[in-house]
Amino acid sequence: MNFYYNLLITYILIGVLFASLFYFFIKKDILKNYFFCLLFGIIGSFLGVFFDTMINFDPLKYIAFFRDIFTIGIFWPSVFSFTVLFLYSKAFDNSY
Repeated sequence: MNFYYNLLITYILIGVLFASLFYFFIKKDILKNYFFCLLFGIIGSFLGVFFDTMINFDPLKYIAFFRDIFTIGIFWPSVFSFTVLFLYSKAFDNSY
């Protein structure tokens, strides 16, 4: 059962990491509320988990350093978390 808690915590931390980076460094002037940025970062991370279960291609598994350290796929959750946050910021961007 600890394995599933570790998975849950890992994917939540990926969402929190990308939401924090996105909010504080990239699009802070557009995104007014950190809570929604955090929510969409975590949602994007879990969408990446579902995509990772459908497609078994993880580019990080081909690098020996990452293969030895990470036993779960973190590439697709990271990509989807960033993509969802990017789309969220573009939805609320008023300066075309």
